[in-house]
This record gives sequence, C-alpha cells and structure tokens, in this order.
Amino acid sequence: MRGIGVVPISRQGGTLGAAATSGWWDNNGAIAGCIAAYQPKGAASYAASKINLANPGTHNLVDGAAWPAWAAGTGWTFAGAGPNQWLDSVTLFPDTTAQAWSLACQFANGVFVGGTGWYCPVGSYDFPGGSQRFYVFPAKVGLQHRYGNTDHLSLGVQIANGNMIVAGRNGYLNGVLEAGIMPAVVGAVSTVSLSIGAMHDAAVAPPGMTHFFQGDVIAVSVYTATLTAPEVATVSAAMAAL
Repeated sequence: MRGIGVVPISRQGGTLGAAATSGWWDNNGAIAGCIAAYQPKGAASYAASKINLANPGTHNLVDGAAWPAWAAGTGWTFAGAGPNQWLDSVTLFPDTTAQAWSLACQFANGVFVGGTGWYCPVGSYDFPGGSQRFYVFPAKVGLQHRYGNTDHLSLGVQIANGNMIVAGRNGYLNGVLEAGIMPAVVGAVSTVSLSIGAMHDAAVAPPGMTHFFQGDVIAVSVYTATLTAPEVATVSAAMAAL
C-alpha cells in the first residue's frame, strides 16, 4: 500500500506543493465552514493528493484495499466495479442532523452502464442505523442523477462531466440550482466515514464500499455549513477551472 506522507501544498492554479489552508474551496478564506478539501488534479504526487488542503493532518485520505490511478493532469481515475477502488477519510463522519452540511465534487469522464447502475464519486450512507445520506450520484438507475443529505433528490439525465454540489436540502449542477428540494428530515451523525470513489454504506459487509465510480475525480470539498447560492457559484466556478 502506498504511503500518505505529508508534503507541502500550494493553492489552486499550479502544482500542489506550499502549505495552504485556504484556496478555491473557501474562496481564499471568504467562505466559512470548510472542514475538508482534496485536489488530486495538479497535486505534486499521489501522496500529496490525499492530504486535506483545508486542514492538513486532519481527515487525510487513506487507500482502500485497491486505490485509483493518479496523474497530475487528470486527478484520480477510478476503474469502477471489479477493481473496487476507493479512498477513505477514516475520521470524517457527516453530520446530517439538521441537513445543514454541504458537499461539492468535480468529476470527469464518467462511464455508466445505461440506466442499470449506481455510480458514486463521493459518499456516506448510514443504513439501517438510520437514513444518514451524504453523497452525490452523477448516475443512478433510471437514467438519473441524485443528491443526498439525510433524504435525497433525484433528477433526470446522467452527468458524465462537471460538478455537483449539495448545499443543505438543495442540489446544484455546475453552480445552477436544480428543481426541487429534499424533504426536511431529522438525521444524525453518520457512523460510516465519507469515502471517495465509492459510497461507504453501513448495510454492506466490511469494508462497506459499494456503487463504485468509473471516471476521474478532480476535487472534493466538505462544509459544516449550508453554502449560499453565491458561495455555490463561486466554488463551482473555481472547481471547474482546476
């Protein structure tokens, strides 16, 4: 297994390599609440790509039983079901109690099998202990995409490239608010950590990973606050520019 050694990290717009605690994920400090930000695209190395830029040393990612390919120009490339590759935050347990957290993911080159599969680039689902959902699905059965924060919002069309952002009970595609809103549901703190490349599911036998993503993950960020529409637009545009 590859190591997760800490190396310095830089801001957006170059090779990640000088310690940064602000950048695209919080608009250089203007957006509050970011507890995790990962940017494999442009990272100095595979090890550097797993460091939490928002707070290096906390919620750094570790390899699953198998892990993605990495290249500075594309980020992490996951191969889908079969290799069953993932990265695990280990210590980042989404709090869906008040549906107030936010999650953003930039991805590309999604490969989906018609309307028959589920493909999750980042997610956590605490079931049957509750229905603590916290994820984005660019593709799911029924030729749809889905946002999850305790409850969920599903919409037509699968998304192979772009970014999806959960902000409270709202879902945004490439910075634009989607129709509909998730039902108001009281959740709890998840018992399963947030994972990238697959959904971490409490109902699945250990290691509990399912719905493996096939494609590139470019960036992921997590917030303990509900991003406003202008903040979503800012983060979305910054992710798209990576």
